[in-house]
Amino acid sequence: MIGSSVAGYPAIIIRNTATDYLVTDNVLGEYGARTENDIIYNTDVSSRGICKDNVSFFTDNLLLNGGFENDGAGGADVFANWTETLSGTGTVTKDLVVFHGGAASCKLLTAGAWGVNVISSFAVEPGSRVRLTMECRGDGTHDGLWQLYDYINGAALAAAEHTLITAAAFSTVTHDYTIPAGCYTLQLYLYAPLEDNGYCYWDDVVMRKIS
Repeated sequence: MIGSSVAGYPAIIIRNTATDYLVTDNVLGEYGARTENDIIYNTDVSSRGICKDNVSFFTDNLLLNGGFENDGAGGADVFANWTETLSGTGTVTKDLVVFHGGAASCKLLTAGAWGVNVISSFAVEPGSRVRLTMECRGDGTHDGLWQLYDYINGAALAAAEHTLITAAAFSTVTHDYTIPAGCYTLQLYLYAPLEDNGYCYWDDVVMRKIS
């Protein structure tokens, strides 16, 4: 990520390394200014920067492993940074043939009972606006669903929504949300289709703060 040099502030680059960056002058980031001697460091390989006061800074993607490239521990834990839920004989699969970006996607299959999903939990700022962007693909007939859940207040932001992408080709789904008061942890649920034997793909899932 590259910081802005607007209004006389110098730019700073956060690279995909574990290096700590010391601000040597005032810096204007995507979400506000940081002053001299603030520490900015990487928390993972997706260029997610955090300031030492825990205020989001230079944030590219609030959630981790949105491209489903990184493996989990194995077995039922298919993807790192995602929690998998199975239902019936449905499956969660890392697909290395059908994908939008990188070299993998998440394939969810409904079989016997609906409810197969993967969940990402991530930190958010109450009152902020965030934009969810996902690459979605159906099986030619069926589409997947998604839902955002306020983990702190114990309530869904809205009912589960269909992607409406049934075609066997990736299309972008985008939706903006306002984070509720008191919500510091948000969960994104990605579901398999409602219909038995229906499957869908998810890839390049990004949640960004926009205001």
